[in-house]
Amino acid sequence: MVILELTRRCNLSCLHCGSSCGNSISPDELPFDQWADIIRQLAVINVEKIVFSGGEATTSPHFENLIQFADEIGVRYGFITNGFNLSDDQIDLLKSYPPFAVGVSLDGRAASHNKMRGHPQSYIKAVDALLRLKRAGIKTAVITTLNSFNYPELPYLSSVLQNLCVDAWQIQLAMPMGRMKENDEWLLSVKGEQEQFREICEIIADIRSEHPELMMSAADCFGMDSFGLTKGDWEGCSAGIYTLGIKSNGDVLPCLSLYDDKFICGNVCEKTIAEIWENPDAFAFNSNFDSGQVALSSACVGCRQLDKCRGGCASMSQTFNGHFHDSPFCVDRINELT
Repeated sequence: MVILELTRRCNLSCLHCGSSCGNSISPDELPFDQWADIIRQLAVINVEKIVFSGGEATTSPHFENLIQFADEIGVRYGFITNGFNLSDDQIDLLKSYPPFAVGVSLDGRAASHNKMRGHPQSYIKAVDALLRLKRAGIKTAVITTLNSFNYPELPYLSSVLQNLCVDAWQIQLAMPMGRMKENDEWLLSVKGEQEQFREICEIIADIRSEHPELMMSAADCFGMDSFGLTKGDWEGCSAGIYTLGIKSNGDVLPCLSLYDDKFICGNVCEKTIAEIWENPDAFAFNSNFDSGQVALSSACVGCRQLDKCRGGCASMSQTFNGHFHDSPFCVDRINELT
């Protein structure tokens, strides 16, 4: 799966935005012809699916033409949106060129969501987008980003999503990157017994048990979960192994959450995607993992799952601890399964 950051432009100003997006198009953003060539290259190397992201993907001047192009050459696509400006015309276009899913961000009750998103109508706009997508027969997923304040609202949100009949629900944790660095009081504590994280895992496990129809799953940032309490089987961080990210200027990253320039593996304006992907050194931190790479101070040292997990989510490890293979959050660890 390849995530394409079509633009850094966004119509909202979210507190937890990892790339500090603004309300303008950057001058180095790729034109349509280059994005089309990228998608064509991805088709040649048999990418399973692509996800259009941002910023806010729907604000890109190329958004509508690119979903049509991807569908016409047989590349499965989806996209992530805040739903704020998703027009009826765009939804009609999606009916003609159906995505595998549309992910809509929804982070809790209206007051919490609106505060996080910086707009008093962002919650109702997101819910309305989900309703209209569902009426159009388009598969929907909800993406919820948790912080230290909104996680108790998960049970409430589960009721809302049942009524909306969403097809899937992904839970992720806010990371100290982008604007979230300026709002670090919202971050979950990584010290001590991590009671907030433990409570989150218990809430997710309960909802998954009681409402399997929600297809609720924790993201990679939750680490290893041997008993499937928060998600299904997990093969460790996928960055540079099963996934890639391409920034709006063509920079290629192992994952878009590894947004720092030091993780750039190449640029599509200078090399083909195949050349970047096949470079044995580009993603070696993850694809050629050796347990000897793990810092002795890491809580992952000695874990029986280390060779599979590789120290958890790479971006979590980097943003919290400044190095790989040392993610602070792990479901197995808090349940003393390791």
